[in-house]
Amino acid sequence: MVSSGAVSCEDVTPVTPLILANALYFKGTWLKKFKAKCTKDFDFYLLDGRLTRVPFMTNNEPDQYIETHNGFKVLQLPYKQGCDFGRSFSMCFFLPDKGDRLPALTERACSEPGFLDCHNPQTKVDVGEFRIPQVRELVDFVADHPFMIVIREEMTGIVLFIGQLLDPQQK
Repeated sequence: MVSSGAVSCEDVTPVTPLILANALYFKGTWLKKFKAKCTKDFDFYLLDGRLTRVPFMTNNEPDQYIETHNGFKVLQLPYKQGCDFGRSFSMCFFLPDKGDRLPALTERACSEPGFLDCHNPQTKVDVGEFRIPQVRELVDFVADHPFMIVIREEMTGIVLFIGQLLDPQQK
């Protein structure tokens, strides 16, 4: 909280009695695993235009859940279903067509009611080479610039996590 600006460093003093915090631990296993031997380095373009070389996961699956929209694409990767058969989880990658459009896309996702439900891929499309990020076919999905990540439970639509990848080399 201190680093995100919600609480400033000046607000926390030796006499501060309590700080409430919240955290979520999610341990999911991909439905279709990525093979470590298929990980390769590619260029990733940062928000400021610089580029950095980072490892990309690849997958040879012939089809993926992808939808294209005006200004962005969405890739959905399902997790394996656990013992609770009523629930299924997935991670969605919201990739703006241009790297500098991530703040506007994030604002839309957080402010427009039903945005995530309306832009959640429902059908698989045929793909050739696949990299997380790249899909080749009618749709290319190359996440070589900042993007938004959403983890949600599919039956209820409850969002567990929303985040952004701005620089893959930052810890």
